[in-house]
Amino acid sequence: MSLYPDRGPRAALTGYIGLRRIHNGNAEVGSWIAPWARGRGRAAGALVTAAGWALTPTVHGGLGLHRIALHHATGNPASCTVAAKAGLLLEGTMRQATTDHTGIRHDSHLHARLATDPDPRERVPTPS
Repeated sequence: MSLYPDRGPRAALTGYIGLRRIHNGNAEVGSWIAPWARGRGRAAGALVTAAGWALTPTVHGGLGLHRIALHHATGNPASCTVAAKAGLLLEGTMRQATTDHTGIRHDSHLHARLATDPDPRERVPTPS
């Protein structure tokens, strides 16, 4: 689906994911997904891929980090779902840790995945 139907499906930017504050084996991940692309697993897939690469040792082609953290406003349950699907565990709530565009403070959830945590791509489905 495209924001620009006359330009074809590749004309619209779907989203962004990036690592920041990389220091001492740790990094934060930030991302967004276009409204028209939400609910299709794209954000979780991108996060699984980015975290997997970042946490892979350098000798195996990765970045060699130990910890990837993600935080988001508690009023954004979709981000909790994305983090969980990508294997980032909820570590807690950071009280009034973020501000919105008006300067009002909000609580944030902190999620993280360690290099020693299980890779969500290797999960075996449980029989029903």
